[in-house]
Amino acid sequence: MTRHYNLLLSYTWEYDQEFAERVKIIFNKLGLSVLVFTDNEIESTKTLIESEQISFDAYLDRASDVDERYEPIAILLSKTNTYLINPQKVAEKVIDKGYMHNEALKAGLPLPLSYIIPPLDEQKDYYISENILNDIGKPFVVKPCFHTGGGEGVLKNATHLYDIIQSRGNLPEDSYLIQKKIYPATFFDKRAWFRILWAFGDIYISWWDDERFIYQEITNEEYECLKLSRLEEISRKFSGLCGLDYFSTEAAITESGDIFVIDYVNDQCDFRLKNNHPDGVPEAIVDGFIYSLIKNILKV
Repeated sequence: MTRHYNLLLSYTWEYDQEFAERVKIIFNKLGLSVLVFTDNEIESTKTLIESEQISFDAYLDRASDVDERYEPIAILLSKTNTYLINPQKVAEKVIDKGYMHNEALKAGLPLPLSYIIPPLDEQKDYYISENILNDIGKPFVVKPCFHTGGGEGVLKNATHLYDIIQSRGNLPEDSYLIQKKIYPATFFDKRAWFRILWAFGDIYISWWDDERFIYQEITNEEYECLKLSRLEEISRKFSGLCGLDYFSTEAAITESGDIFVIDYVNDQCDFRLKNNHPDGVPEAIVDGFIYSLIKNILKV
């Protein structure tokens, strides 16, 4: 006899444990079922799926992007009626900043002036002129296109060609985005830098201090005053471009009132709770994400 669950959730990052516990609490409250597994349960979960002892409505995979041992689970479930949230093959393509930069440009999204530098492994002698760097302005930002997360590998105040050369050597297999540095205005005593979470068709916007990495909830007054519905439209456009079920985007508003999209599509969003971590995500947003999954994927 097959035991059916509404959701299968995997994680390997230790800080995802509190998110998994929050999922369990909300699911139990609504009379829904969730099965959570981590590193020690990979093989047993695989065996249960193969033998058709368990089945699922949806699978939220927060592990296989960093641990290939989890990949067979998604492959097995792809042959069933299970809905795969953010399939890895889709995510791998659209989280590439070089690819998404070009797609966003074609879609008319407001991006800082940027150039894409090919991988060192593919084009060792690639030359970027000082004229280009002068056009971008100094300091400028250097970002790996693929191997990044939480700002890892990003130079926010590069000033010289040597900074680009050194970065390419750090990740020779990766392309790099050379980006004009955007300076946000200050509103309500906060830097006008925002993180926009697309969650299964719902949108959650928060202040996000790019220097201290601190989230803050946005009040209705702040939302209306700054016309932040503009950020929702940006998120909708990126959803159409990337096809992911959930992702986050960073955007800033300058003194002139212009919006610039700073970071495009991040698929494995941070769901550490602000109650437990100073730089964590407000609980209302984490809970909102879970309820959006239930409403829009499980249709409950």
